[in-house]
Amino acid sequence: MPLAPTTGRFLVGLHKQSAEGTVGTVSDYTTPLMTGDRPVPVQDTAVLAMTDGASITGDTFKLAGEHWEANFAHVAWDDMLGTELVGLWPTDTPSGTAPSRLHTFTGLGNTPPFMAVYADEFASGTLSETFGKGICSGIDFDFNASQRELRVTYHAVGQTPTVATFTSTVTEAVGNGFFLPLAPANGILKFDEDSGTPATHVNIVGGKVSIERPVTPVQTADGVAVGYLALGLVTATAHLDIVFETMDAYRSTFYGAAAGTAASSTFPSGSVDLTFGHSVSATSIFEIKLDKVAFLTTPPAPDPAASPLVVAVDLAVLKPASGDIVKPLLTNNVTAAY
Repeated sequence: MPLAPTTGRFLVGLHKQSAEGTVGTVSDYTTPLMTGDRPVPVQDTAVLAMTDGASITGDTFKLAGEHWEANFAHVAWDDMLGTELVGLWPTDTPSGTAPSRLHTFTGLGNTPPFMAVYADEFASGTLSETFGKGICSGIDFDFNASQRELRVTYHAVGQTPTVATFTSTVTEAVGNGFFLPLAPANGILKFDEDSGTPATHVNIVGGKVSIERPVTPVQTADGVAVGYLALGLVTATAHLDIVFETMDAYRSTFYGAAAGTAASSTFPSGSVDLTFGHSVSATSIFEIKLDKVAFLTTPPAPDPAASPLVVAVDLAVLKPASGDIVKPLLTNNVTAAY
């Protein structure tokens, strides 16, 4: 057996199931991996400790019910992103026509659809696996000055892993294009510390928005498979790294407004609007809106080297007056099959 694979190829596919029991053999979109974990089956074991005098520790045996987990990262493809978003926001309300078809995703926290994840390791067909009956447990969006591309990390947990071949409807490639924070067209990053109307900024070094809905597989005493997926509370966290220009973020946190002078007993609410343009298509746009957030930061530390000060700003995502706490808007040339 060789110590290294013959190629660096590894693909992960995704498909929205029509029902829990309908896994299917076709991936809607298949993407090369970046960093993160590939989908893996989780083997559950237990120790049977008895006074049989045969061993120091009890024997380990394998439980009948397995499950799988996936945490994989890839660049944000404009067509695949819709299938990923619908795993957390189950309602996609499209409007307009291609190539400027706007998908408005809502329903965060409502009953999610079942998802299937596929894995194809190294050379095609060496090991193809199908991970069915899953639920999306979170999505991370992040970018920074060195990374540039918008990166998506998709989290999912499911019931049934099998070794099974699959086919791909679309296999992503760099030439297809992907989302960037400052693409040639439509890339605009906005935030405001104490207003519902965010303003355009050019001092953002990087950012991250995470939406989590923890999924815990629950085994039953009389069952042989993980038949229940306990859903956790939906939480959203966000972060911005910005080159220091003003004391507004700090003053808004502690003094109630960018122009405040007295300590505030409440959080002022601001807003964030991150719009990512596409590296190839002028009409593909992805927007992440946080309508109500609190900017939490401390004053920048002095630097004797006089280098630019980068200030870390944590965003406490608050409940807006209406709608979801995080609102994704996707414009592309895709008429969603789901």
